[in-house]
This record gives sequence, C-alpha cells and structure tokens, in this order.
Amino acid sequence: MPVSNIRRRSLRFENLQQALEDAEIILQAPEGYFVTGRWSAGQILDHLAFWVERPVDGFPFQLPWLMRWFGPLMKRTMLEQPMRPGFQWRGQIALLATPQTEIEAETGLAHFRRAIERFEAGPLLPRSPAFGPMSREDWTQLQCRHAELHLSFLHSQSAP
Repeated sequence: MPVSNIRRRSLRFENLQQALEDAEIILQAPEGYFVTGRWSAGQILDHLAFWVERPVDGFPFQLPWLMRWFGPLMKRTMLEQPMRPGFQWRGQIALLATPQTEIEAETGLAHFRRAIERFEAGPLLPRSPAFGPMSREDWTQLQCRHAELHLSFLHSQSAP
C-alpha cells in the first residue's frame, strides 16, 4: 500500500518540545502503541534526530542541484504546510538519513531528546543547503513540519 494511503494522525507542532512530548506520550501509553508506516518507532525518532542535528552540526552531503535551485522557491511552503509522505532520498543522503537497521524505540527517543536539547541550546547554521537563509524560527518550523509527518505514523493502541 502506498504510504500516502496509510492511516495517519493529524498533528501540528509550534515547537520541538511539543513534538518530543507527543512521542513520549505515544511510547509510554499504558495500552501500548503501533506504527502504520514502513519504519519502526525507533527508526522514526532516530531519523528525526538526524535532521534536527543538521542545523547544529552541518550537512555532510551536497543536495542535488535541482533541489538547491528550487528549494528557495519552496521555502515558505515547506515551513508552513504539512509535508507529504512518500519522498525518498537517493544515494549518499539515503544512506545517512534513512534507517538502515532496527533501532529500539527508547534509543531513538533518547537520540531525539538529545538532538532537540542541542538544537535549542546552540547556534544554528544561517543557511540551509536547500532553502537558503534561515532564521532560528525558520529552522524550528521546518523541523516541526518534518516531525509532524513522521510522528503521524505513531498511534496509541487506545486511539480510535
């Protein structure tokens, strides 16, 4: 089944603490949780942590020229509108940013928590390799849209 047809939760975060709290609530639900996408909860959280670390640590890859060219034109949309499921990285970026092995949910959650702490405490890159100049608020909103996408695949067992 295409990822776009899979049941997802509707989420909207204003900051990364809200995303972290959502993940903690789902993972700690007494009745348990389930995932409706292709990745496990640990893989989702580890993937989010990887991207939260990028404006802090830098980008160890170069984006395709088409993305660098169109990125600035798409910036406002990416910061304000929900991200759509189904995008897949290719090549070196896929190896770095896509889960390659299973990751325990608690390990992924701990990585996500540390990444957010570093993101909120430190200086951030002034430019995105895709979107050009970025303020702290821009980076935060981009990370929130990304977290909304991936955390939408995590569900509490008690969810309708």
